[in-house]
Amino acid sequence: MSYSIVLFVHVLAALILASSMSIEILGLSRMRRANAVSETQTWVDLAPSLAAMGGICALVLLLSGGFLTSKMTGWGFGWPKVALGAMFLIAPFASITSKRMRRLRQELLNPANATAALDRVNNPFLKVSLCVRSWIFVGIIALMTTKPDLSISLLIMAISAAVGVLTGLVGNRRQGRSLKMTAQASTSTPD
Repeated sequence: MSYSIVLFVHVLAALILASSMSIEILGLSRMRRANAVSETQTWVDLAPSLAAMGGICALVLLLSGGFLTSKMTGWGFGWPKVALGAMFLIAPFASITSKRMRRLRQELLNPANATAALDRVNNPFLKVSLCVRSWIFVGIIALMTTKPDLSISLLIMAISAAVGVLTGLVGNRRQGRSLKMTAQASTSTPD
């Protein structure tokens, strides 16, 4: 009975984390395409709650995953160790992104800092971090469903991380300068 409950909680935490990352993907995309600072503010205001939700879900996944792996005596296999390491690989990216989003949020509150804030929205790290975290998460799901040996598990995670970096770097330039121009216009004073 307890195994079933923990499994349910584990799957639920994975679904909530995936949903949180999906909202983060949508938010970053919308912030980069925004035509006004206020549109960016709307999406950046979600960042603190998404970071908290992601952190809680990651902790639940670690605890429930450890319990489930112990119950099936799975620590002798390679895939749980790689999945655990991958979860810890996600953490620094999430932490740095969270700090940058908090700074961005503070800058957007002050119209004089709007131009600097818009540069932060277009910082390549935000997209790369999000893509790497998303693809590592996909890799972890692949490990859980296929349960490969250690070498294949490491290969899956390496490919997942590489795809994350590559997708994060592709198309990272902002098309158009309307948002930056809007920010500059809103901070300039008429003579």
